[in-house]
Amino acid sequence: MVRAVGSAVTRSYKTSLIPGFIIQFSLGVLFTTAYIYILQQFQISDTLSLAFTGGLIGLGHGFAFSFIMVILAEHHPVEKFQNASFQVAIAHFFAHIVYGFLIGLMFAVMT
Repeated sequence: MVRAVGSAVTRSYKTSLIPGFIIQFSLGVLFTTAYIYILQQFQISDTLSLAFTGGLIGLGHGFAFSFIMVILAEHHPVEKFQNASFQVAIAHFFAHIVYGFLIGLMFAVMT
């Protein structure tokens, strides 16, 4: 994913790693902040409930992202990334659920 994001900006696979990492990391921090803000609004104190709520947020995020990714992939400037299959979308969908679950878990542990 890092190379796909980076090459969308650089239009080259060879020069995509560093920009892709910077973009992916920055968006990860931004989305983590949004997840934590949303989790705070629920005022949940139970660790497992926070983790599962984070997973539910990740489910919505993953659904939206997977849908958008499949649509945008066909317009990607690097041919290698123009074919986002259903399996790729499903993998990203579940990865976002795990991401949200872990954010909820870490938020619970740190508060």
